[in-house]
Amino acid sequence: MGILKVEADKAFRRRGAWLLLAFAAALVGLVEYLMLREQAPARHYALTLLLSREAARSLGIFAAAILGAWTAQEYSWRTLALLFSRGTPRGAWLLARWLAMLGSLALVVAMPFGVSLTVLSFYAGGWPAQLQTDGARIAATVLQTAVAELPYLGLALLLAVAGRSVAAVLGGVLGYALVLEAVILWFWPEVGRYLPAALSEAWLGGGAGLGAELAGIVGYALAFVALSWAVLRRQDLGG
Repeated sequence: MGILKVEADKAFRRRGAWLLLAFAAALVGLVEYLMLREQAPARHYALTLLLSREAARSLGIFAAAILGAWTAQEYSWRTLALLFSRGTPRGAWLLARWLAMLGSLALVVAMPFGVSLTVLSFYAGGWPAQLQTDGARIAATVLQTAVAELPYLGLALLLAVAGRSVAAVLGGVLGYALVLEAVILWFWPEVGRYLPAALSEAWLGGGAGLGAELAGIVGYALAFVALSWAVLRRQDLGG
């Protein structure tokens, strides 16, 4: 539990992280306000939820890349070499870091929903009446959206451990999520439908129940974490 507290403190007491989150929240709020001004009031609630989900998915990818980059920095700062030399098990650190990354990702994904609904309430002069019955559904959507981002978070962890480079993580995660997946889906759709982006879209679009798509999403994430452990346990941190 000690190493988990250390990693949680790193994740949630990092000033830069809160500044980035505040900047993203300001952007989401601005887009929400502009959307409300342009659309008919009858569409505000539905469009707010749609905007929230799309913003959460996009921000989740960037959050995964940044969280991975911060993990890679631990190597250049020699934090891990010092930590492991003092007896902290490598597996315990990896698990603690993964859990801290999960908590950070959940916060980022939840933010657009909270900000957009708050802006809508101020614009409309009160909270939408639909929230009285949709609260549980919105909470489930936040959770499902966070789960859909897990493969990218796992990839970020793997690239951080294997590459030990901030550039490798940022380039790898963003290049894969924003470019490579789109190229594969365009030119080889029969292959692309097994990638995280297609699995997530199919899962969320189909009601986000249990199924093959969810198994694929979780499978990708667990595979990346397992590969991270396989690399870390044999890694030479000397020199």
